[in-house]
Amino acid sequence: MDAMLNFDLPEDNFGFQCAINGIALRRSICDFQEYMRQMYKYNERISDDEKKMIQHLREQFQEILEDNGVHNLIVSPD
Repeated sequence: MDAMLNFDLPEDNFGFQCAINGIALRRSICDFQEYMRQMYKYNERISDDEKKMIQHLREQFQEILEDNGVHNLIVSPD
């Protein structure tokens, strides 16, 4: 099975940039999720309230990914 995307440049430049940079965007999201996970699990200098906030942000971020139908493209480390 083959798939081909066609763009009329420069009019469709935004869509083209999204298509060619999707992997970098995915990697950035994964890196951010990993950063939040490490802050939650390993940073001993943060308070319990800060930990609760980090966990809330992680859950909210996951919900946003699910709402946009891309949660299965992002592997959430835990």
